[in-house]
Amino acid sequence: MDAAQLWAGGFVARTEALASVSDGAGRSGGVLRARVAGGLDLEVLPDRGFDIGAACYSGWPLAWVSPVADARPLDVPAGDAWLARFAGGLLTTCGPENIGPPTGRAGLHGSHSHRPGRPVELRSGVRDGRPFVLLAGTVDYAAVLGPTARLDRVIESTVDERGRAVLRVADEIVNEGPGPFPAAVLYHVNLGAPLVRPGTAIRWPGTRRTEREPCPAVPDPSTMPEPTDQLTESVVAHTGPRVDPDGRVRVHVIAPDGLTVEVAWTADTLPYSYQWTVPTRRRWALGIEPASAPLFGPDRAAADAGIPAVPMGTVRRHELTLTVTPPGVAGR
Repeated sequence: MDAAQLWAGGFVARTEALASVSDGAGRSGGVLRARVAGGLDLEVLPDRGFDIGAACYSGWPLAWVSPVADARPLDVPAGDAWLARFAGGLLTTCGPENIGPPTGRAGLHGSHSHRPGRPVELRSGVRDGRPFVLLAGTVDYAAVLGPTARLDRVIESTVDERGRAVLRVADEIVNEGPGPFPAAVLYHVNLGAPLVRPGTAIRWPGTRRTEREPCPAVPDPSTMPEPTDQLTESVVAHTGPRVDPDGRVRVHVIAPDGLTVEVAWTADTLPYSYQWTVPTRRRWALGIEPASAPLFGPDRAAADAGIPAVPMGTVRRHELTLTVTPPGVAGR
């Protein structure tokens, strides 16, 4: 598909997914641009929890861009207000108070992506003969009459020896007390066209699938369907995925032309796995979503909603890796 076909087919929501000009101010008041030759071109958003916005590979969008253009952070993301400022992007971090539907104490998907982050290190260069960029930042979770914690994030982008673009996101949740810190985290990895198109395969390793509710427009979550004009979505839990010897779960998203994105994460600290599929024209999206806590199902009915607690004075670590393999390159 070329750009005209992507737009005419309804596979992108806004023209900015195909062509844009940035003056550096960005969608939420600040953007860090990180580009690696032969690899990824990224927007990192300090004012939105140090998440990742637009991402391109070989000049084409990799990340999904939503129809929401106003990406200013909310002061209090209560109820479903999170959706009104969900502009998409490659990585949207959900939590730490809650993931999933609003509860009595927290809104949809929590507050992380509406909290400001502080850049602490920005570095680029050539290491072992390969170009790289590294961006490190901190996001505070603090209240006067509540616990104090922070998320320290390192984002690193490079190109490996096979010519594959590699993106690593390493997070540490540091509980500075008092008391335990509940840490519900879900990583919304949002992928869009042209990687995601009708016939794109989503390969989960040996999982059992549970749909949150039936979605006739997505008859088989392992294959992107034809687009529909119906506004609908599919949310599926994948249980029992194969864990590789290095302790990671790996999912492959494979376009009909062979372009492949591998999403991998630490299985011990992100034991829940979800897939979000939106087959609607102008909303067309695929989300791969590892999580530390349940999004729905019986585990969420527990008194603590299945949310893990980080003891005072300790650190919880999550790591996520995306590897982009162009058509014809071995290593998938």
